[in-house]
Amino acid sequence: MKIYISADMEGIAGVVAKDHVSSTGRDYEKMRKYMTCEVSAAVRAALEEEAEYVLVNDSHGSMINLLLDELPYENVEIITGGLKPLLMMEGLDSSFSAAFFIGYHAKKHTAGAVLDHTISGRAINYVKINGVEVSEFYLNAAVAGHYGVPVALVTGDDKITSEAEKTIKNIEVVPVKYGISRYAARHIHPKKAQLLIAEAAKRALSKVKRGEIEPLKVKEPVSLEVFFTDSSIAEVASLVPGVKRVSGSVVRYEAQDVIEAYKLLFIFALLGFAISK
Repeated sequence: MKIYISADMEGIAGVVAKDHVSSTGRDYEKMRKYMTCEVSAAVRAALEEEAEYVLVNDSHGSMINLLLDELPYENVEIITGGLKPLLMMEGLDSSFSAAFFIGYHAKKHTAGAVLDHTISGRAINYVKINGVEVSEFYLNAAVAGHYGVPVALVTGDDKITSEAEKTIKNIEVVPVKYGISRYAARHIHPKKAQLLIAEAAKRALSKVKRGEIEPLKVKEPVSLEVFFTDSSIAEVASLVPGVKRVSGSVVRYEAQDVIEAYKLLFIFALLGFAISK
């Protein structure tokens, strides 16, 4: 059994501020430690449940956040760095039995969600797949589903774990904090959060072994719509062959599958970052 872990940071216990998730910010070093500990809890649980191999993908910001020497090392590999074709899902393929999403957050404009955004808070207001506004959790679960891999565990604030439960039947979730506002939350103690994550990971893999969690399948071809924060980003994005500008700040693209749509989103995020910088 091979397990894939995508690790973000905004949904880690203790994190509530932009400074917490920026490498130049106050308390960043402490928060990356908490992130590493939550990921480690999931990795150890997977190995205890007889996983033969665990691949961890650092999926936050520059994607060089995890303290590698503090992670379990037997039968574990880690992907770091930002320029990756599948970004938050780099390294995943159909050989994996399940995926875990650690430290995830809600989509932009979610009330009471901690540090809510979608792909790039600076560049993107919303992303729609086949007409429905989606979160990074949904996008990444759809990528996993394309390869036939079920998402078995999601951790983060109560807003994203609630979405996960509504989206994937029998999924295990751990709300490590309860959002009060974009910059405030009521937290579980970090060590308690790590314990709960380990317990949930074991339950999740038991469900996977019994075939109780199905991959998320998205109807293909995929209609991708992106509402940018600035019309100039849409102006440049519309120069990509096949991309149609449907209003001042909105573009649309008909992708053959979710992978094509996902990779185009990466291009849009990079464009947005460059233009808005």
